[in-house]
Amino acid sequence: MVMNTHDQARRKGVAAREFTGHYVASGVLLVLFGAVLVGWVIYGFTIRTTSAGEFIGGLVGAERVDLQLLSPYEWAFAIALIVVGVLALCLRKVARGAALLLMWMLLALSLREVVGLFMPGYLHAYRTEFAGGWVLAARAFGLVVSVVVLLLMLRAKEPEQDVPGRIVPRGQVVAGSLLVVYGLAELGWILYLRARLHSSFDGYLRYLVDASVDGPTQVGTDGDWYRAALVVALLVVGALVIKGVSAGAGAGLTLAALQLYLTIRAIVEISVQGAWVLMFEHTLSTLYLLTACLGVLCSGGALFLLWTRDRLVRPGRF
Repeated sequence: MVMNTHDQARRKGVAAREFTGHYVASGVLLVLFGAVLVGWVIYGFTIRTTSAGEFIGGLVGAERVDLQLLSPYEWAFAIALIVVGVLALCLRKVARGAALLLMWMLLALSLREVVGLFMPGYLHAYRTEFAGGWVLAARAFGLVVSVVVLLLMLRAKEPEQDVPGRIVPRGQVVAGSLLVVYGLAELGWILYLRARLHSSFDGYLRYLVDASVDGPTQVGTDGDWYRAALVVALLVVGALVIKGVSAGAGAGLTLAALQLYLTIRAIVEISVQGAWVLMFEHTLSTLYLLTACLGVLCSGGALFLLWTRDRLVRPGRF
């Protein structure tokens, strides 16, 4: 019996023909914004003395890199944007969930910038900062990209996806659970550090939603914002993966890959600094190291289970 074109596309993980425009347009925008971040890194080399070797060392946590070359979070985000954009251009359905995850994060970051612009002096600071106009243009482009891609990908949901009563493979449930467990561990650290530093929770919330707290010095954003955003993503995406939502698998793959890179890099940084001994001298340091190891296990496990979910599904298994 010969399958029709739609069935063949579905089995191969290719988007339905009617959504080709959605995927191609989204892919182009994702690659373009990823290129903007890469371009900003290249620009950073022209105004700083960081060498290519030092930057490569910074990628793996062996060197400290000037913030004008952005942070590990932006590096990982840029690569994810380009990879997911290419997958979208290839019409791979896994790109839909991945794009939705990245664009929700970019939209939150862009709206944070919009809130900041309403604060006194923030827009003026853009006018006086070196390359402030280019930074603002990059932020505005990010807002446009996030809104357009979200609208396109939310409309690209295929009829057979998220069928009520569909059995979720056991491996996918485990993968989602691993993401949630690590998200809860990271959330615990955030709450503990807020209490330890006696910082105002209201002030922290304002920092998360108001970019004027940082100041418009560069395209990059402070790492604390990304840590909070990733915690929310781990909990939400993990729940979607457990529930078996169609976009959850692509989002989970991307999130697990991002988190795996960032966690391994943090462990390498500890090794380079020779801080392994110190990690076992204090309870908090030991807990931090154990949390990092938990992150590697949870992210790596979720990545493996989601990557191989189609190969592992057999009668009586997963």
